[in-house]
Amino acid sequence: MSGFWADKQAVVTGAGGFLGSQVVDHLQAAGCAHVFAAHSRAYDLTDAAAVGRMFAAAAAARPAGMPFVVFHIAGLAGGIAAHLARPAEFFYHNVVMNTLTLHQAWQAGALRLVAAGAGNGYPVRSPNPLQEHTLWDGYPQPETAPYGLAKRLLAAQSLAYWQQHGFASSVAILGNLYGPRDKFDSPQSPVIAALISKFVAAVEAGHAPVTAWGTGRATRDLVYVGDVAEALVRAAEVYSDAQVFNVASGSDTSIRQVVELLARLTGFQGEVQWDTSKPDGQSARRFDIDKARRELGWQPRTDLETGLQQTVAWYRARRASEAAHA
Repeated sequence: MSGFWADKQAVVTGAGGFLGSQVVDHLQAAGCAHVFAAHSRAYDLTDAAAVGRMFAAAAAARPAGMPFVVFHIAGLAGGIAAHLARPAEFFYHNVVMNTLTLHQAWQAGALRLVAAGAGNGYPVRSPNPLQEHTLWDGYPQPETAPYGLAKRLLAAQSLAYWQQHGFASSVAILGNLYGPRDKFDSPQSPVIAALISKFVAAVEAGHAPVTAWGTGRATRDLVYVGDVAEALVRAAEVYSDAQVFNVASGSDTSIRQVVELLARLTGFQGEVQWDTSKPDGQSARRFDIDKARRELGWQPRTDLETGLQQTVAWYRARRASEAAHA
């Protein structure tokens, strides 16, 4: 528990979502008694007036004069299929949400802001491991470039507001998150959630074949969502200027290895069929997390097998609960 939060309010956008809900949990565990959880159903962050109402409601909920910190977690995200189908939507929603939230956080007098960036904002030709100073060295992977560039712009806005206004905001560039509370049964499901959903359904259907996209050779830096939430809370405690920092596992795993591991963890005994007509996405991605280790005193706690095991168990429990109440 950190004394930093004893006299501060935390405002969390996207608080009902995958990462946002975990940030709320970690803030409460760190001793933050004043968490304002902003949900998308109440505040449309693409609407400037709604963003203003959010900050006004947060002010009304905290003691007068109490400083507050903003965690901007809200965003439109999804897997490759969703990005290919709706690139303009991914760009527009993320650019507008990010721009309005950071701007109005400064206007409202926030002490500082921590925002969730995205690893696919890195240039497609950046050498592995990905280091923060290479963020602007080229164009991102085309399949997800509109989203990646929208998230990359957070870093430019953060620096601009620090230079002109002295407003402290930091941007966490995230690896591929997975874990409980993800979108498992949605066209927007990211790769790990989509695979878990497929394997669990296949086992329930008597080990029907599972189709995986691409060749399986692409690698990703997979990081457990609870570990990421811990890093973001820590960043709010430590950084008092404009910073960009990686939050990931620091190691890479091929999609084929993930598929093999999930088959074992779910008890799947059927056939995996690789649809090579579908894209792999960026061929390799691994993050250098030395900065987070050095400056935040943070490193991931959850190894991949443990994290996937916990995620599969959570998803199966949720399916069982939904079936019982159907």
